Parts: sequence; C-alpha cells; structure tokens
Amino acid sequence: MKRKRIMIIVIELVLLIGVLYGVYAYTNSQIGPTKVFVFNQPMKTGDVITKDKLAVVEIPARAIDKNFLRDKDLILNKVVTTEVSKGQFVMTDFVTSQEDLNPMKLMDLSKMRKVSFPVEMERALAGNIKSGDVVDLVYIATVDNPDTGQQFVYSKIFMKDVVIWSVNTEDGYDYVQKSNVSEDDFSLNTESFKGEEVTSMDNSGDGDLASVTVVVTGPQAEEIIARSYSGDIQIIGRFSGAENVDSTGYNIFDSIDVFAGNKDPESGDFPEIELESLE
Repeated sequence: MKRKRIMIIVIELVLLIGVLYGVYAYTNSQIGPTKVFVFNQPMKTGDVITKDKLAVVEIPARAIDKNFLRDKDLILNKVVTTEVSKGQFVMTDFVTSQEDLNPMKLMDLSKMRKVSFPVEMERALAGNIKSGDVVDLVYIATVDNPDTGQQFVYSKIFMKDVVIWSVNTEDGYDYVQKSNVSEDDFSLNTESFKGEEVTSMDNSGDGDLASVTVVVTGPQAEEIIARSYSGDIQIIGRFSGAENVDSTGYNIFDSIDVFAGNKDPESGDFPEIELESLE
C-alpha cells in the first residue's frame, strides 16, 4: 500500500514537472527574444533598400504579427512606399518593387491637378486600366485645310507619361476592371501562349467604363479640357520602361485616301495634298 502511494506521488511529480515545463516553454516562445528588421536610417518614398539601410533588433515574439517582413530576400533591392524613420520596423506595407510603386507617391501633388474626360471601353485599352497606370494620350479630330478646303482626320499623341488617378463608371463609381490580362501574362520569347485562351472575364463588377481622371499640371488640364470638347481623346497604354516617341501625327483624307506625312496640322503646317487612292 505504501509502495503504491509512493508511485502515485512520483507520477504526480512527473506530471507537475511536465506542466511546469510546458508553461515555461510556451511563455518563452511568447516573450523570448526574436530577431526582426528595422530601417537603419530615414528613407524617402521610392528609395532603394540596401544592406546598409537595414539593421536587426530583438523583440518579444508575441509582438510580431503577419505584417512584419522577416525574409531579407523580400526586402533587399526593393523600394519603400512611404517615408520611414530610423528604427522603424520593416513591414509589408512599407516595401514594394520598383515596378509596383504607384507613381503618384513620387509626385508633389500640391503642384498638380485632377481632371476627367470621357472615354469609351474600346478607347481605353478595353477596360484594362487602373489607378496608378502611366499612359499616353492621343487626340483625334477632323479639320479643314484653310488653303484648299480639303477636310481630313488626323490623330496625334499630345501628352505622355500621364498618371491615372481613377477610372469611373457613368454613375461616378469606381470602375471594376473586368479583363485581367496584364503585361506579365505574355512572354515575347516563348510559344507558350499559342492556341491558349489568355483573357478571362470577371463579371462581378457593375457599370461600364465611362471616364478617367488623370493627374496633370494646370496647363495640361486646360489642354485636356479643350481637346475633349473639340475632338476625341484616346488612351494609349505603355509597357514598363517604354521610351517616348515623337511624332507629327497621322492624317487621313476622305476616309479612303491616306496620307502619312511629316507635317503637323496643329502647328499650321498642313500636309500637302498628294493623295494615292487605295482603290
């Protein structure tokens, strides 16, 4: 009987030790020091994160959540999305790639203006456009040559590197992009997309694209307003790192006769009428 009691006491002690160790291990895992990254110096929006701009500190594990970035490969050579101070923890919201950084974050918006103009779906990259995109704007108009009375249609890129502020429906709501095809979906060096369907549609959004709002200077806003009343404005998409190209525009006479000249109707230098029939 005495021996049995001793065995029970021993078992109880073992269990007690196990519980105490479990409590110790759990507590240590919650308050034990864990290494995280902090910024080693103040940084401005768009600055590239290099090794010398990072430091490592230890904080209690329970203070860490999913927003902490703890993998240096996800931090180095990326850029900061906002101004950060020395000693500030490196969080997911503070870090992005150069390509994904919204260009508006680098702009002094105190010197900029917002202006909207109407667009149709087919003239706005089939709706594959969103806030933060950088585009070119082309103007399409019908004019008369004052020397000959000849009427012709011409188009010309009149503004480049324009940042999209918002894309809107006719009711003024945010337009929900229905096409999810992006530049990254295509490889120019492979045949991987031959015969494959690369566009999928998301019908969850309501309302058709009706207008876009862009961020421009005051004089640019005036020009966009004037052009939107006197002709049509169409959006031209740009690829990442695309170079600007200068052009005097493209002119079309009588709908069926085409003249691709190097003269600019906007400057008063009208194209010569040297028509070659397409018939």
